[in-house]
Amino acid sequence: MSVCIHTSWGDIVMEEKGGALRSCTLPTWHRAPRRPFKVTGVSSTDGVVTAKTLRDVGQFAKACFEGRAATLPSFVFPDGPAFHRKVWKALLRIPAGRTQSYGALARRIGHPRAARAVGQACGANPLPLIIPCHRVTAAHGALGGFSCGLAWKELLLDRERDGAH
Repeated sequence: MSVCIHTSWGDIVMEEKGGALRSCTLPTWHRAPRRPFKVTGVSSTDGVVTAKTLRDVGQFAKACFEGRAATLPSFVFPDGPAFHRKVWKALLRIPAGRTQSYGALARRIGHPRAARAVGQACGANPLPLIIPCHRVTAAHGALGGFSCGLAWKELLLDRERDGAH
């Protein structure tokens, strides 16, 4: 079952099962849109998703893109290799508006030589808005990569930094 968040920037699709999110897909674009962000509606692609889930997901997305603190909607922690799961749990502890380098995150989780593997775990994250892999950057502050595209990463970081003040 899918939840579709209709926005002025394109549709964000989240897969849901039993009231919990399992994946998130952002629309593809290469530059941040010039028009203001606006949620224009939230729907279920098959009509089975509960009204509470639709409301929670819509409120989360709106807060996220307006740079405000957001309450996480219910989600299923992704399956994956133990190392990926360790990285994803650590990502949840990086505060909004802050970043950490791949190398620093590797050291924090006890694998000081695994910066590249941390990057691979970030790229495999199926819930990029909820498990905030966009908060991980390359050494010396360079953006690094992002599974949804660097335009999204830059936009999300800018929105969080603006909202964090």
